[in-house]
Amino acid sequence: MVTVEINQRAYPRAMGDVQFSTPDYSADQYQPPIDIPARDLLHRILYAQKKFREKKQRWAENLEELKLIDTRHESFVNAPCFVISNDLFQASIEIHTKENTKIYVFGKIVRYGKNYNVQASDA
Repeated sequence: MVTVEINQRAYPRAMGDVQFSTPDYSADQYQPPIDIPARDLLHRILYAQKKFREKKQRWAENLEELKLIDTRHESFVNAPCFVISNDLFQASIEIHTKENTKIYVFGKIVRYGKNYNVQASDA
């Protein structure tokens, strides 16, 4: 038996995905969502931004300031884009799909007083 412990307070959105299927659907037909690498990176960026801002009293302007590694994936059209204001940080990643469409995955941190609301969502 393997036990995995996830710190839900630190990474509440890193719990995974649930897919429902009909009884005749086999496990080998499972296709993970194509945006998982983008969502994973956005969560890493968002949590790194929160720590960066607590330490430096400002948002990091790029990935280099956050000192993140492994920030590339074959599905990414380009590097994550940042939008920054005094109380808002937003990161987005554009990804390719098999149908040659693009999906934008967004995440943001909004500062309310001293509290942070960390969000990541598909748009």
